[in-house]
Formats: sequence, C-alpha cells, structure tokens
Amino acid sequence: MANTTLQDKMKLAATSFASNDFSAALTSFQECLEMTTNEKALRIIQTNIGATYQRMSKFEDALKAFDSALSYDDTYLQALFNKGVTLKALNKFNEALETFNKVLVSNSTYYPALCGKCEVLCSLDQFDDALETVNAAIEVEPNNPIGYDDRAFVYLKLKKFQLAIDDYNKFDDSNKNPEKKNLKAIAMTYRGHELGREGKPPEAIQMFEDVMKLAPTEERRFGYAVLLYKNDKHDQAGEQFREIIKTNENHFKACAALGTMLCEKGEYAESSKLLRKAYDGKEFDLFGQSPLMQNLAVSLVKGGKLEEGKQVFKDLIEVDPSNEIAKKALESLDGTSIKAIEKVVKESDKQVKEKEQAKAEAVVEAKAEAVVETTAKKKPIAEEVKDVPAKVTVPPPAPETAIKMAKPKINNAAVENERKVSVVKRKSGRSSIIAEEYLEKVDKAKQSVKEEQAQENEKKIAPVMKDNSNKNEKDDDKNTTTTTATTTTKSPSSPSSGLVYSVEQLQIGKCPAGIDMARREQYLSDAEFNSTFNMSKDKFDALPKWKRIRAKKEVGLF
Repeated sequence: MANTTLQDKMKLAATSFASNDFSAALTSFQECLEMTTNEKALRIIQTNIGATYQRMSKFEDALKAFDSALSYDDTYLQALFNKGVTLKALNKFNEALETFNKVLVSNSTYYPALCGKCEVLCSLDQFDDALETVNAAIEVEPNNPIGYDDRAFVYLKLKKFQLAIDDYNKFDDSNKNPEKKNLKAIAMTYRGHELGREGKPPEAIQMFEDVMKLAPTEERRFGYAVLLYKNDKHDQAGEQFREIIKTNENHFKACAALGTMLCEKGEYAESSKLLRKAYDGKEFDLFGQSPLMQNLAVSLVKGGKLEEGKQVFKDLIEVDPSNEIAKKALESLDGTSIKAIEKVVKESDKQVKEKEQAKAEAVVEAKAEAVVETTAKKKPIAEEVKDVPAKVTVPPPAPETAIKMAKPKINNAAVENERKVSVVKRKSGRSSIIAEEYLEKVDKAKQSVKEEQAQENEKKIAPVMKDNSNKNEKDDDKNTTTTTATTTTKSPSSPSSGLVYSVEQLQIGKCPAGIDMARREQYLSDAEFNSTFNMSKDKFDALPKWKRIRAKKEVGLF
C-alpha cells in the first residue's frame, strides 16, 4: 500500500534522525516528498527536512525547508519553532524573537517556544524580560528541568548568584551536563567572593570548598587560597598556592602571594625566587608594584643577596621617588659587608625559630620579652629607617617587622577574575526537533488536553436505547432501526456502523460525508489500523490522551 510505504519511510527517517545519522535521515525525508501530495503530510516532511539540516549546521537550507512547510500552513507550530531556533543559531536574534512570539500568539503555553524566547532575550541582554518569559515556562511545566536551567542562567547574568545556584540544584544532573556544571561553578565562585565581602568567611570558605569539588580550575583555586590567607588559615592557603605553582610555574599572582607569605615567615631563599618571578612577570595587580618590589628587596637582603637587594631598592626609588623606606634602607645598607649580612641572616633565622618555638610552647609573653631584648641589641630595618642616623654599618633586620611594613593590601579585583558575568555565554542552545518527536516531548500542554477532552465528550453522546419489557422483539428491532436512522441523520456516523475507509481517504481535505471527524482513525480496517499505528485499536484506546493526539497528528488524522 502506497500510504503504508510512506509511513514506513517516515519511521525509517525518524530512526536515523534519533541515532544522529542525519545524512540518511535527510535522504529518507526527501524521498517521502515524492510519495504524497497531501499538504498536511508535506508540511510535516518539510519541517523534518529543516530540522535535519539544522542538526547538520546547514542553517540556510534549514530556513528554506521551514519556509516551505509554512507555505502550507503559516501557523504550523513545529515549523515556526524550528525556524526560531535556526534564526537564533544564525545570530538573527530579533527575527528569532519575532518568530517565537508568533508561536506564542497561537499557543501561549508552548513550552519550547517560551524557553527559546528566553534564550533569545538573553542574547539581546534583555534579562528582565527573559526572567518573565522563563517564569511563564516553569508555570506551564513545573517539573521540567530545562526551564530551571534557563532561569538559573538569567539569574547568573543578573548577578543573583544564590538564586542561580538554587535553580541549578533543583535537578542536579550537572555531572551529566558539562555546560551546566561549568555555569553552576561560575555562580558558586561569584557567590563565594560575595560571601567574603559580606563578612561571612565560614560560608565563603565552604562555598569555595564545594566549587573545588565540582569543577576546580586554576583561578578558582587561587581565589580559594587568597580567602584562606585573609582569614588567617595560612598553612592551608600555602598548600593551595603551591598546588597552583606545581601545575603552572608561571602563575605570577600565586608566586607573588606565596612569596610574600614566605617572606613573612622568614623563608627568604624561596621567597626571593618567587617574588623575583612575579616581578619579572610584571605581576603588580595583586599587591601593587611598590609593595612587591619592597618585599623582594627585603627577601634578597635577608637571604644574603645584598647587591641584588640594593639594586631592587634603587629600582624602587625610580618607580616611586617618594618611597622613604627604600631611601633609608639604602642608607642603612651602604658599606655593609657580606659577612655582616650573613650575621644578620643567622640572627634573623634564630629569631624566627625562637618565635615558632614560643608559639608551640604557648609561652607567648616570656618569648615576646626575649624578642624585644634581642631587637634592642640588633634593631630591624624598620627601626633603622625611623630612629638611626644614615651612617649605620650593620643593619640587623627583624623579618617580622620588615615584612609588616612591606605587607600590601590584596586587590580584590585581581583575585575575583573569574570570567566576567557580562561575557559568560551558553555554548549550546535549543535544537530543532522533527515533527514526529515533537508531541512526545512537549505537546502535553493544556490546549491539546482540552481538545482531546472535547473529543471524549463527543464520544459519550450516543443514542440510549431503553429496554421496554412490554414490547416484543419485533418492536425492539423496529425501535432500534428507527433510532439509528434518526441518529445518522442528525449526527456523524459511528465507526461501529461498519463503514471502512483507507488512511488516504481519511487524510484528504474533504473526508467522506457523515463520518465522525474526531474519530477518523476508527474507520480504518483492523489490518490497516495495525500497520498505521503499530498496535490494535484496543491498545490505541488505552493510550493517554496526548499520545493518541500525537499518533493521529503523525499520520494526518487529526
């Protein structure tokens, strides 16, 4: 049978489409064009051809196919929706918005069009309108995760990070969706910085710990390390900075941060190497140039590299002529010998060890007095700068005092350099769908249900024969005949009347007179019904309402 062959070909094409064999699907759909002149069937086939072209990224060809489908019916929702998707893929956002709006004029609860419109509005930076649109989509299908993911992205663009996180968490399938995982991690990173600014360090640290489990990146780890450092968790911060440098030795911000920490702890050899790398890499965003150079100079001097340290102080004065610390440090270091510096280094190391031992033994006050006494004998650079005349032969710097003077304030903008929200984009967008799978996915909307309910009501309107026990069998037969004839005259014939038509007869614009248009499929013979729907009439009647509508639309009987 010709029509059965068309149905088989359509199913073959749909199977190829579902398995991503788009070339085979396109060939089969194009062959279907030659097998029918039915306009309803042709609009479905052209829509499917367009959807296939769209998946093959042949967007201009897809537009032509959708326009061809719309030439048969300019309100055909599947073709309009797919055209909107394709226009968006071509970055023709205003045209796409206009197309999605046409869909929504016909059906305001058309879920994929609402989601598609939301995406287009985001592309046009109209985020308030996008939020209103996606809220409407969620109202239509409150259990569909797509709407929540779309709204989370809108919240992200509106910098409402906690709301974005909440929506991403409603259907937590981020491990299966790389893009969602990345967007959720971006929202969490920004929220972590936000909590830090709000003075909620425990919550901020927990947020960063969670994001590092979800999607760790170099810059997120750096933000986490800085947060730990600001909250006096120096050992943990140091571990994170080292982890960054281990994988990227030229991460100059991490070098600057860890170098400053080590300088503060008196570990000058490693500190000077890291700070030198940051300085040579011109990493001045985190602390600023002058503080970085001062710490580098101090590390070099206290690490026994006197001449290098003096040169950095000289360079610092050229960069910042008003830097009195550098000027007086050079005066203090003038004429100092290497042996003197070595002595200073040993004394500094001794002081650092004494300080650590004091903390371990919890005798802070006693050890503090010892440090004060030692400092009185060998004044630190900071005190030399303030109190001692320029001609000082041996400057014994106490590392903790010198580092405090050079300890810079961290520039938050240099830390919070996760990709700017304004440039965060979604890589993937809505995809075209072939007409066969359309209803299965989205046509559970209210309009279709109302239509099916109306049909069900029509089915219930039938003549009711009252049994009259006072009449003989002949009279009953006469009454039945008369009633049936009257019913036939007033309303369409019932499928049970024995009339049988082919699919092709029932598909054409003018069906045979007197049939029940809402139940055209029931006029098929049992054999043709099975070949058309791949099931018996009883099984078909047991299907949910929306599935029956879908099946009838697929074969042009709705």
